[in-house]
Amino acid sequence: MSRHNDVRLSSFMAKILRHSPEKFGLKLDDYGYCGISELAKVIQAQPQWRQITEEDIRHIAAASPKQRYLIKGSQIKARYGHSIPVQQETSAKQVPPFLYHGTYREALEAIKKAGILPMGRQQVHLSESPSFATLAARRRKNPLLLKIDTYSAMQAGAIFRFAGNEVWLSTSLPPSSIIEEIPLK
Repeated sequence: MSRHNDVRLSSFMAKILRHSPEKFGLKLDDYGYCGISELAKVIQAQPQWRQITEEDIRHIAAASPKQRYLIKGSQIKARYGHSIPVQQETSAKQVPPFLYHGTYREALEAIKKAGILPMGRQQVHLSESPSFATLAARRRKNPLLLKIDTYSAMQAGAIFRFAGNEVWLSTSLPPSSIIEEIPLK
């Protein structure tokens, strides 16, 4: 498969696993997992993807630069980005003192008033490093990173969960937890 088709297939997998499994007749468990073979059948039902194999799906999951997918045995899930409710697996990993959120300059005024909200997702997405958060921020014009004081956020009631590969998920974050705005060029 070409790089272009890899990106298209990854986007389609994300659509199914994060947002609309029921639209495609796919049943996810409480944590967002489904069988790789069931996902392959759903994808193969689309005319442009008839040739897709379980091995192609495993390749997409392994090659994802943001490690969007997690495979455990014969099961696959999207690690983060859900607009549908899924439970998050617990992790013993300690919440770092600072996390980063990628956004854009035009959203800053609203964020300063209401805080960082999940918007169309179930949870807020944060990164352990500025470089990883930059990937999300650069999808928009006038990208911006926000540095979050996690201790301050937890004192205000925020709950953090590790999703894997530098990605943390949280409930809404108060404006007071933002300790630095970092413009990107």
